[in-house]
Amino acid sequence: MKKIIMAGALALALSGCTVSVSGPHLPPLPHSQSYRDGYNTVHSRSGSFTEKDRQQTRDAIASGYWTAQSMCRLIERGQNPQPVKANDWVDGCAAAMHDDLGVQE
Repeated sequence: MKKIIMAGALALALSGCTVSVSGPHLPPLPHSQSYRDGYNTVHSRSGSFTEKDRQQTRDAIASGYWTAQSMCRLIERGQNPQPVKANDWVDGCAAAMHDDLGVQE
């Protein structure tokens, strides 16, 4: 249960960040701007995660309580301004969790 709570806390920590999409870490086109924003939000923050943070996130998702999509939906709700295409944003966020945090579902 503690790992699930920690993973939720990580999701909430990410929820307050806003990210410029002009950086070098954008996923390849032809994704929508919302997808790229979601991807870049997680990608830009994942470098500050400790290995313990990464493992707790992977464990929470492996437990089946969270999915990358559900964590990203929670993060998306904290974005200001709200993404134009929320589902695309969540898909981009989940892709970055797979790429950067090694999340397996």
